[in-house]
Amino acid sequence: MVRGRRPTEVTRREFDTGIHVDGQGPARPSGTWKSMHQDAAAVAGWGWKNLLDEDSPLLALLQTLTHITPL
Repeated sequence: MVRGRRPTEVTRREFDTGIHVDGQGPARPSGTWKSMHQDAAAVAGWGWKNLLDEDSPLLALLQTLTHITPL
């Protein structure tokens, strides 16, 4: 878990860096997704996971894709 915004080192050639977002939390998924990308380091990829037993309402695949743009 990364807390706060500090520069993230992504220049090590032996590693690809990815950011994975767990669930939607209290905000709408699109708000969470946009806020995570704001001022983020350039990384190899982004991931998103809907939590089956914690997200309410649980979004279906097509609902998720209306808020989250796969990168």
